[in-house]
Amino acid sequence: VLFDEIEKASDAVWEILLGIMDKASLTLGDNTVVDFSNSLIIMTSNLGAREMVEQCIGFEIRSAQTLDDAVLTQKAMSAAKTKFSPEFMNRISNIVVFQSQTEEQIRQVMEMELSILSQRLCRLPEDKQFSLEVSPAAKRALLTEGYNKIYNSRYMKRTIERRITQPLAKLATSGQIMPRDTVVVDDTGGVDFDFWSHPAALIQLPPDVIEVIKVSEVDARLLDFEGFHKRMRLL
Repeated sequence: VLFDEIEKASDAVWEILLGIMDKASLTLGDNTVVDFSNSLIIMTSNLGAREMVEQCIGFEIRSAQTLDDAVLTQKAMSAAKTKFSPEFMNRISNIVVFQSQTEEQIRQVMEMELSILSQRLCRLPEDKQFSLEVSPAAKRALLTEGYNKIYNSRYMKRTIERRITQPLAKLATSGQIMPRDTVVVDDTGGVDFDFWSHPAALIQLPPDVIEVIKVSEVDARLLDFEGFHKRMRLL
């Protein structure tokens, strides 16, 4: 039985949980007894998160991304003991403090989220399907911006949503992405990512022609090449 963000529950809920954790049963108003003896009760909480963020304010070196995991554990446990009564804490069999995710773990989350996004695009109606490619430069920019030791993987998901998913939606609704196009997301150091579009037929072109197109991107002299390649602009 999962109680998500238990700290937001009322005192009455905590009193009910005290009885459940003590006697492994719950008696309802009609005298029906609910047996919890074979149940596992899991309670999640964000207690301590605010204290960790406040500690980072005003410090340049000790930022949210350099907090030590021991400090994280101490803040979480201290906040839990302040919020819950000793009786409640004593009835909890085990307390697990989730440590901050490493940069490598966040990179894996980024790859997984980009893969999920690509699969979503493949499930679109056939007349709206297109494929997605994200360049190594764009991935490095996503990792730099989306790695946050306080907010962990959720921060990376929001970064991908803001930098890629939302711009793709605007480009698709404005008609700049055609069916079966391949959209390439790249980072050239600007405020926004660059979005390039070409149909799958481009991969059938001779290598020297494809190289010319790549050079034209760098020099900002874009070749239309019978509509095979275009740079899209966010509206």
